Formats: sequence, C-alpha cells, structure tokens
Amino acid sequence: MFVLGVVLFSHSLLGRLSGRAALSPTVRVFLYASFALFLPLMSYMFSQAKDEATKLQQVSGGGAPLQLPFQAQVILIWMLLVELLRKKVDAILAAMSSSPLRAVHQQQTLWDAIDQIVRIGWIGYLIYSYVHGFRKPGFIILWVLTLIKAAQRVAAVEVAKRSFAVGKNAHLVVGYIAQMMEEEDFRHEEENGAALPRNCWYPVMGEDRLKREVGPDGYRVELPESDEKKDLITVGDIWELAEGSDDKPADRLLTDHPKLKDLCLAFTLFKLLRARLENLHVDEDVVVKNRDLIFRGLRGDDGDHEVDSSSNSDRDGDRREDHAERAFNVIELELNFVMDYYHSVVPVVLCSPWFLVGNYLFVFLIVVNQAIMVLFITGNGRLLPIIGCLARDVFTLSRRAIDLFRCLGHKLLRTIAIAFSSFNILVSLMLFLTFILMEAWEFVVYVLSDWFLVSMLCEYARRPKWQSSRCVRKAFRALLWAKRAGRPRAGMRFNQVCVLDLRRHTPWVIVSKVLQHRFLGMPSVRVPAEVKRAVFGSLAAKTRGEPLSNGVAVLHRRGHQELLWACESRSVTHVILVWHIGTSLFEMRNAAEAAGTRSAEETVATTLSKYCAYLVACAPELLPENQEGSERVYKSVKRALRRALSRKRRRSKAESRLDRVMRIEGIDPDAAANMGAELGKQLLEDCGFDGGNVARGWALLAELWTELVVYTAPSEKVEGHAEALAQGGEFITLLWALATHAGITR
Repeated sequence: MFVLGVVLFSHSLLGRLSGRAALSPTVRVFLYASFALFLPLMSYMFSQAKDEATKLQQVSGGGAPLQLPFQAQVILIWMLLVELLRKKVDAILAAMSSSPLRAVHQQQTLWDAIDQIVRIGWIGYLIYSYVHGFRKPGFIILWVLTLIKAAQRVAAVEVAKRSFAVGKNAHLVVGYIAQMMEEEDFRHEEENGAALPRNCWYPVMGEDRLKREVGPDGYRVELPESDEKKDLITVGDIWELAEGSDDKPADRLLTDHPKLKDLCLAFTLFKLLRARLENLHVDEDVVVKNRDLIFRGLRGDDGDHEVDSSSNSDRDGDRREDHAERAFNVIELELNFVMDYYHSVVPVVLCSPWFLVGNYLFVFLIVVNQAIMVLFITGNGRLLPIIGCLARDVFTLSRRAIDLFRCLGHKLLRTIAIAFSSFNILVSLMLFLTFILMEAWEFVVYVLSDWFLVSMLCEYARRPKWQSSRCVRKAFRALLWAKRAGRPRAGMRFNQVCVLDLRRHTPWVIVSKVLQHRFLGMPSVRVPAEVKRAVFGSLAAKTRGEPLSNGVAVLHRRGHQELLWACESRSVTHVILVWHIGTSLFEMRNAAEAAGTRSAEETVATTLSKYCAYLVACAPELLPENQEGSERVYKSVKRALRRALSRKRRRSKAESRLDRVMRIEGIDPDAAANMGAELGKQLLEDCGFDGGNVARGWALLAELWTELVVYTAPSEKVEGHAEALAQGGEFITLLWALATHAGITR
C-alpha cells in the first residue's frame, strides 16, 4: 500500500502538465495489478481488523457497542481514496493499452461504469454496517464524493461519445465538406494567396449547432442565411475579424496576437486529419484547397508575388523562412490537438465555457450540498455539534500526525508500532494529496489548453459585445499570459544518432526499446530554421508537380551522375544508411578544417542525416517499408561497423576511426556498410580538401538529404505515426501530416 501511494503521488507530482498518458510498461503493469487486487485485499484486511476488535471486546467482557478500530477506519479511508483515484488511473491505462487511433472516451464502456459503481456500493455497505458515532458523517461525505466523481466520469464519457462536437464530429465534418464542395463547384473562381484564408469555409467550431439530417451519403446541414445569430464559426470568419472589413475595423485582440488565427486554422486541419485517420472518405478536391491554404494562404499579403530583383533577395529569403516557420507551427499545433484527442486523460476535448461551469463549479456545489445534507440528516437537524466533532477529529488527527512524525525521527528503530502507525497516516496523506493534485491539475490543464482557448475565441467571434469590451480583451490577455507562463512551448526537436558511434548509442537504444520511450538518453536538438526552410521548399515543389525522388533527381540536377549507384536500392533504409555513412565520413574529415560557424548547408545535411539514422535505429515503424526488412539491413550495418571499429583491427594506435571505416571489407560489396564507405571515399575525392569544393559538397548533401526525408515522409503507416504521437511525436510525423494535407503520395 505504501508503494502504491508513493507511485501515485510521484506520478501526480512529477507528471507533465499535458494531461496525456505517459507511463512506462512496468509502472502500468504494477498499477493494473494493484488496482485489480486492491478491493479484495483491503476487504480481507478490514475483516481481520474488525474480527480482532470483536475478540478483544469478548475477552474483556464489555457490553458497549462495538467501535470500529482505528486500523479498520484507516483501511476504509484507503478504499475510498483509491476509488477516487481509480478513474484517473483507469483512463491512463486505457489510453496506453489499446489502439492509438481510439480516443480515451471511446474505450470506456458501460461495463466499466457498472464495475466501479459495484465497488463503491460495497464500500458504502461497509460504512453503513460498521461505522457508527460522530465519525460516520465524515465517511458518508467521502463516500458521496466518490460516487459523484464516478458519475461525473461516466457523464463526461457518454457526452463525448454522443456529441456531434466530439465523438461524431468527424462524420459531420465530412458531410459538411462534401456539401460545401458541391456548392463551390458552381461558383469556383481563382483566388490570390492573401484571400484564401479569408474566403475559407472550413469549420472551426459550431457545426454541431446547425440543423442536420442524415442520409445515405452522410450528414447534410442547413446553413444559416444571415449572420445575425452565428452558430458556425469558419476560418474565414476568424480572418475577417482579424483583418477587418469596409464597415468594421480590424479586431485589436487578433491584431495584437496574430498567432490566434493560426491556432484556429490548426484546429480546423486537425478535424480534417482526424477524418482521414478514422478512414472516412474525404472529397479529393479538399487536397487542392488544403495545398493552396498552407502553401499560398499562409504566405501573407504577397502570397502570389515572385521576387525577381536581386536587391530584394535577402528580404525574400526572410519571407520564405517566416512562411516555413509559420506553416510548421500550424502543423505542430494541429498534431497537439491530435495527441490531446486520442491520448488525453483530461476532458479537454469537451471544450466550452458551459462545460467548464458544469464540470467543475456545478459539481463542486453538488458536493457541498450533499455534505450539508449528510450532516443535517445524520445529526437529526443539529449541524453545529456534528461540525464541531468533525473539526475536533481533524485537529486531533493533525496533532497525532505531527507527534507521530516527531517520534518517527527518534524511535523508528525501536518502536515498530509507531513506525507502522506513521506509515498508515503517511499513506493516507499521500493518497489525499494525490487526489487534490490531480483535481487541481485537471482544472489547470483544461483552462490552459488550446481547446479551451479556441472555444473562447469562437465565442468571442460570435458576440459583438465581447469584441468591444476592454474587460474581455484583458481576460484573454491574462489567459494567454498564463498559458505562456504555465505551459511554455519547447519547440520541435529531433533526435540525433550516428551509426559510426555505436558504442555510445547502443545501450540507450536498447533501454529505449525496452521502456518504449523514444527520447531516453538520445541527444536531441531543436529543428533548425534552415532545415524547416529547406524541407518546406521541397514539399512546395512537390505540390507543383515535381515527382518524389530518393536523391536521384538531385544528383542529375547537380551533375553528379557518378553517384547514382548509391541511390539504386529499392530499400529506403539501405539508401539512408549508405548516405548517412558517406555524410558522416565527409563530416569527420572536414570537421578539423572547419573554422567558425557551420554553413546552413552543413547544418541541414548533418542534422537530417543523423535524424534519419535515428529513425532507422529506433523507429523503423515510421519508415515507408517493411519494418523487419529495415531492421535486417540495420543489423547488417551494425555488424560490419563493429568489426571495422574493433581494437583488434586497428593497424596502429594513430589510425583513426575514419580510416578504419573507409577500409571496411565484406563478403557482399552491395552491403550498405561497404557502399557507405565507398561513397565516403568518392565524396572526399570529388569534394574534399578544398574550401570551394567542400562548400559544394555540403550543398549537394543538404539538397539530397532534404529530398530523401521528403521522400520518406508519405506512407501508409498510420498506426506507427499514431503511436509516435502517443509518445510525444516525431518530426517525420509532422512531415507526414503536411504531405497528407497536400496530397503528396508515393
């Protein structure tokens, strides 16, 4: 019991403020077994403690009514507190034990609710039968609180399942989009980039409020004819509010905080991506609209302007960097919504001001009302004596806890009974604090979530009085300040692995696989702006018709046909490892001669090379080919590199790792390790030992790695990407989402 209390308290205290499930398999197994066995074991211990008290009373010959012993009362308190925590732990276990494409509320069944109500009913029977006197109201209040929290969970799950804003929203959005695409075909006209978001009819929130009817082709909604009472808020409504119109100035809140527009767009894209994740048919023309919205609409007022003047090249480069940064930020926000929806144990998906009032304030008032009723009924209308008794009990227990902990420091080794009593109180205190922490964190996470902010922004867009109110704007600014202070965004990061440094990485790779944790011990860096700009530019080229390529197109474009042999394999893993070894050798030889800061091309080439090597070593399920085939190629490379880098094969103490890798010998000349060493030699011969040639070499490698990572992004590994999101997300998953929206396929 002490270990269970420590685990729950540590998880609640040290857990992230994300509200998402994040536990190692060992802890999950321990919690599952502990909660499954808890009620039977505690019931047995309660029976033993009660029977011992009965025997003592019979021996002493006392005729007074049996008073439940202190140990039995503590056990009852444990049972109630653990039932209060069970709904949180069950949600965590459910979120991590089943398909990553099933939301937490979809995994809770009516039988789960019945099971918990039966357990709570059993505890209520024990309280009713064996607890007497002035302590009974306290137990009844705690039992009623447990029952209310269980009912609250069941109600939230059922509301989420049946709501067209949550559980059924994907089907409604697909029907709405199909309906709007039909209407758009009749009035289709070309739009410039700046007008795309303003004219976008994608729903942000409120589609569940529209009148709807279901037919053989899905749902159809009745769109409002006037904007007097606006239920549906679209992306265009948010942009129009932010930019103003002829008869209305730009909104000050959205002007001061332009990223709020991107947050609403990200929420809309999440709805479209969710429909694809759940295998719903989305109109194919939506791909064109998404592509224009992301690659042209987010560019700003000059979305269709091509800068030809060389004097404006720096400004154009900054503009492209801002566009790439903005697009990546929108997709990152979108994936955060996906993670929250499928893996959050906090009801953030039920985002609305009314749910906030009902789920927290109204439930609190119900608990207070029930407590007063219990005190009134059990005290036969005399509230003050009952409240006074409870206050004396709390004061007495507090003094006893202080005295026991004071004695524990002096007499722990001598007095086992004192230590045992102290641990009883310590466990009760930890369980109670765990419950308080979890409830407080649930409220904080809900209020600071992007879901709640989007819902409040939509309410703001619906209500002209809010838009003209300084108090409302101040409230929004306070909420945004609290979000920045309480949940700062760390930014995208990706892990870095070099297969030539296996001795350092291998233990962490093994431990990470055992614990199912992607980031344990792995060196990681923030995704550089140069990488975002290069990758986004390559994706934009693919939307204009440029075919996907594993590097062959780059070699042809730059006149390096002599290196085409390194891209001939059909295996993406094979090509990645060959070019990774070649890039690593090129980096090792030129690192000593490099002075000052690295060039943008070197940054792009080295970081993408090491990230792709990480995908091969630790996340082959995200690569667009058979996972077992990828693992076989990687194991072959590891064996070859271990032989080459072993001390026994070192010809002299002065021989470097670079020299040993470059003389790899193997039976199969087509093996990835041999081809990588040969590629490294050829790169050094063609592009090494001269500053200009080295710069051209890095430019070639940067463009090739950009092309290769974009080639790797589109795949059918939906389950793999969903599992990666459950563990925090991956950069390749972000590229996969971008490629999915843009219709880039293999």
